[in-house]
Amino acid sequence: MYIELEQNESKGAAYLPKGGSRLAEMTYSIAGSELIIIDHTIVDGSLKGQGIGKNCFCLLLRKLEKKVSKFYLSALSPSLYLIKWIVLKVF
Repeated sequence: MYIELEQNESKGAAYLPKGGSRLAEMTYSIAGSELIIIDHTIVDGSLKGQGIGKNCFCLLLRKLEKKVSKFYLSALSPSLYLIKWIVLKVF
């Protein structure tokens, strides 16, 4: 399983494709040259607890960290597991 990344001028997504659909997806908005807002995360129930959301976030960090200086996670977007992982591993 490989997470793919798509982006246009104002929005983007990291997602896990399967048969023309997306089993997992983390979408974001580009809010200027220094800020990315992660606004939605969804993972298919069959993949819950396997770290797919974390992997989507890590891909976004690796691909976009040199372009932006701030990531903002919408309060309703990430799971508590992902927030805990970000605090422990990233910061």
